[in-house]
Amino acid sequence: MILSDLERTFAFFEVVGSRSWKVLSLKTLAEYYESQGDLDTAPKYYKQYYHGNKALLFDKRQSDIFLLEQYYATATLAKENELLNTEKDLNELLLQKEQLRNRIVAALIIMVSISAILLAIRLRSILSKNKALITQSTTCELMGLYNRRYLEQLLTQPMPFNTSQFGICIVILDLDHFKRVNDTFGHDVGDEVLVEVARNVK
Repeated sequence: MILSDLERTFAFFEVVGSRSWKVLSLKTLAEYYESQGDLDTAPKYYKQYYHGNKALLFDKRQSDIFLLEQYYATATLAKENELLNTEKDLNELLLQKEQLRNRIVAALIIMVSISAILLAIRLRSILSKNKALITQSTTCELMGLYNRRYLEQLLTQPMPFNTSQFGICIVILDLDHFKRVNDTFGHDVGDEVLVEVARNVK
């Protein structure tokens, strides 16, 4: 009765394909035959149990190795992804740094250009004002002729032109009876006379 149950159990596990239970059934059958004193049949089942258990252990070891390889492959892939993400972040930071540097350089160029333009405008204004001041200080406002201050400055500087063998000359022009024109017709008319004389002298 027990033997038939064990054999049916073994046949069932063999049909359903449960290797571990099949191997365990082989061990149980071997132990049963051994307990019944059947020393011819028991070793046969022990031998089948040994080979089946050895195959199970080998498969388990292969499965463990496969799982371990998968684990390390997954871990390696995760590390590589992390490294790639780090490199990507670093490249983005370097790009942002380069863009910021370019913006700073562009801003500095614009500032320097604006400063140079403003300085040139300011310098031109100063030169224009200085020229106007020099003209005012060395020219008679009424007649537009050079005055005594201009003559004094000219005589203290080297001559900018080649003089003839006779040197240079100074012309002094005196208007006779000019006081009478002022007294008779007024200073406005006198000023007009001076302006007209200056125009003819030029």
